[in-house]
Amino acid sequence: MRRMVQSWTRILLAVLLVLGCSESGLKPGEDNDREQWGILPLRTSNIWGYEAYRLNRNTGEVEGRWTWGDQQYGIVGDTVLTVEGYDYEVFYFSYYGLQEQAYYPYKRLYTNDSDGLWCLGGMAMGDTLLNKTLLYKYPIQRGETFTQIFPRYNKYDEAWCYPDTIIYTCIDDSAWFHTNTDSFFCVVYNYQVEQAEDVSAWLDISEYYCHNIGCVGKIVKSYYPYSGEKYPKYKHILARHRILNNRKNQ
Repeated sequence: MRRMVQSWTRILLAVLLVLGCSESGLKPGEDNDREQWGILPLRTSNIWGYEAYRLNRNTGEVEGRWTWGDQQYGIVGDTVLTVEGYDYEVFYFSYYGLQEQAYYPYKRLYTNDSDGLWCLGGMAMGDTLLNKTLLYKYPIQRGETFTQIFPRYNKYDEAWCYPDTIIYTCIDDSAWFHTNTDSFFCVVYNYQVEQAEDVSAWLDISEYYCHNIGCVGKIVKSYYPYSGEKYPKYKHILARHRILNNRKNQ
């Protein structure tokens, strides 16, 4: 009974936050053309779709498609929230299940600021998390580092949590990334994460971000911390995207 009361309390809090007006005069739903520009352009109906490719362990060359690794993300809505005493325009960033052909029911709250892309928490039917954490520092120079605390939704507990604290390093601030159709001028964010306690190899991940486009590619390698060896594993490339633009000059 206590769990049910807590769940309904969280839902009511989320509804009140979404419907509430901010002191700055911004109101949810007041501007259907609300948008933000930066390392990830934010506007409702923006989408990013990625194709996955297996890489040769020795050469790094593409061996073939890995369709189960394909991904798609999108902005499914926006509103105004007050978090930690400040008003923010926030955008609902959600994962699109290609097998389910539908967006997942939980979403993260993103906003751009002068120093990069921030996450203000997450919303789901059973739980709401409001807490401002940095996702991607931008502008950024080669060699700079920052800490990312990324919220994840536990489907079994139906609750948001912060399982990982990841150290990001900018390994290049003027790199070109080539997709099947375009070339993008990027900054490259790199980090390493464990896969599981019984797996000796970590994952070494380099993400390529283009200003006002977002993530255009990702290269993943197997990383062995004790020896420092890295071997190519797979990569994602931007295959389709829709970036709506309400400005005359971007």
